[in-house]
Amino acid sequence: MSFGMNPSQRGGRFILNQHQANSLIRIVSSVAYPVLEAQGMGARVILVDPLPLRRAAAEKIGVDGTVDPSAGDAVAKVLELTGGKGADLVIEASGHDASLAAVLDYVRTGGRVTFVGISIGRKIPVELGKIQGKSLTIKGTIGSPGVWPAAMRFLARTKLDLSPIQTHFFDLTQGIEAFEFGKNPKVCIKVTLTNEA
Repeated sequence: MSFGMNPSQRGGRFILNQHQANSLIRIVSSVAYPVLEAQGMGARVILVDPLPLRRAAAEKIGVDGTVDPSAGDAVAKVLELTGGKGADLVIEASGHDASLAAVLDYVRTGGRVTFVGISIGRKIPVELGKIQGKSLTIKGTIGSPGVWPAAMRFLARTKLDLSPIQTHFFDLTQGIEAFEFGKNPKVCIKVTLTNEA
């Protein structure tokens, strides 16, 4: 939850509220929590992700729409799902080059973009003029020190079910196997180690 709580907060207050009807959350890394956070605040949530397993989990969580960017024009689909306006908030959580370049097309004029996905050390072609042309607010964040207590209170208050993203369980004695298994995003989202032995 740490990554989910940080991107859409400013000064300790959530900036996404029920008057903002659209939220676009991009999840290609294992950061599914922004979806849950946005839902918990009453936002409409759209997930853009090329992996069927993640889209299926998002649907179980109850997102309002999913888009497969590898299936065609993802921007057109996002615009369709947002009544032609684009998303109020885009959280880029993958760090993937194509996703990083596309977020400025998903967001509405006057909207906000938060970059959570890590892409340190790479140069990515992107049309930066869209920031000014669309009057966007851009924020970057990495990590989230001190956010765990707020995340725990949020989950307790909203009663959100995280089980759809918790796809596999391994005993602690199988930690190395679990780590290797967890490297494949096509077969798992979150791998949990248990201490049942």
